[in-house]
Amino acid sequence: MIESVSFFARHALGFFLQLAPCSVLCFLPFLPPTLRFSKERTLACVVVAEALMALVFPLFIVAFDEQQLAANLYMLAAVLLLAMAYFALVREALAKKLLVIVLVMFYAFTQYCAVVLLLPFLNGGNFSDETYTARALALWAVTTAVMFPVGVAVSLKVVRDYLREIEPANMGRDFVAVMVVSVGYFAVVIGYNTVIDYSRPDQVALFAPLLLLLFVQEGLAWWLLMRESVRRKRDGERQKALEIQRLQYDNIMHEMESARRMRHDMRHYLGGLANLLDRGALGEARAYLGEVARRGEGGVGARYCENAVVNGLLQHYVGLAEDEGVRCDVQAACDDVAVSAPDLTVMIGNAMENAVRACTEMPEGERWLRVRIGVIGGSMAVQIENPCREVRLAGARRASDGFLPAAAFASTRQGGGLGLASIERAARAYDGEASFRFDEPARTFTTRIRVNASL
Repeated sequence: MIESVSFFARHALGFFLQLAPCSVLCFLPFLPPTLRFSKERTLACVVVAEALMALVFPLFIVAFDEQQLAANLYMLAAVLLLAMAYFALVREALAKKLLVIVLVMFYAFTQYCAVVLLLPFLNGGNFSDETYTARALALWAVTTAVMFPVGVAVSLKVVRDYLREIEPANMGRDFVAVMVVSVGYFAVVIGYNTVIDYSRPDQVALFAPLLLLLFVQEGLAWWLLMRESVRRKRDGERQKALEIQRLQYDNIMHEMESARRMRHDMRHYLGGLANLLDRGALGEARAYLGEVARRGEGGVGARYCENAVVNGLLQHYVGLAEDEGVRCDVQAACDDVAVSAPDLTVMIGNAMENAVRACTEMPEGERWLRVRIGVIGGSMAVQIENPCREVRLAGARRASDGFLPAAAFASTRQGGGLGLASIERAARAYDGEASFRFDEPARTFTTRIRVNASL
């Protein structure tokens, strides 16, 4: 009886230790909006499902004479069920989901090889017919305690950054590189596994350093690949933002200089007008006023708010929009805020640039732009609405899902773009958020930004 209970407990716990961490790592890198349910609920359901399968596992294998074969078949069935659940619950591009699966396979394969290599030393060079002996279970527990925290850290820091920053359309080269490195790793390990005699500790001792070297090399290759891809994208966005900022600052300074000159010249204009009125030359005074008005056109744009950066950005982009025949409705109430000029430029500049570009793709008569900017309770809120001909959503997203994060949208422009991720990243720097919605029936795109703007 005691042996039966021990057998049941060891195999149930061993099965759970082998599969549950891999299940968690599959879902961990994805942001909550890309999951059909909340991350907490998803992970809880996955872990519970793994626990139930683990309880059935020992009952299943004892029903067969070939327990190793039965264990492998049951494990394969469990992995297939997990994969089906994974692809159904994650609403992301296929390339991103496949990339995470490959990374988790690398984790699982490496842990399995580590257990297989170390087990003969504990068993005196012998293997047991049981799938999970007490020593094997101890090895699974130790390797999980060592590897799982590392896997969690990499998933949350490196893999999540990559999935959030890189669009599926730009993943081709990275995906091929990961697959080539992974296939090479698996092929080398499997090749050595077919020729090594695990009953001979001397051969195992020779193979173990090679496995460790391959593991480190593979991990570094993936880490460098992902970090470099994210760095390239961020550097490109940063350079683009700096160029936009430089152009917009030039425009702001031009507007301010024009306003200064206008104020400086106003005294002379008023003096000239007073002189004409004193002489009773009403006709000349009227013509003089017309000339002054013409000179003032374009000298000072409309004043939208007291914040010089926001006002300059609105003047710049509203001017571009009106030149394209866009009807603009702008309401802005914004004074000094605790948001840097570069970040204001990235958020409002990118959003306005996208809106104006979308308007120019619409037929004349259907071009309009609505902008609302205000500060309420220490938070700066921005909402920009514009007509939009087309939006491509990433993964299994639908337009009816409402406001979505930047990662839900794939660029429709050659070479990527849109800058939505830059807007979102700048908003997060101020404990804020940015979300976007495409109303398909109305063909309207809305950008919402909220940031902590307390001075």
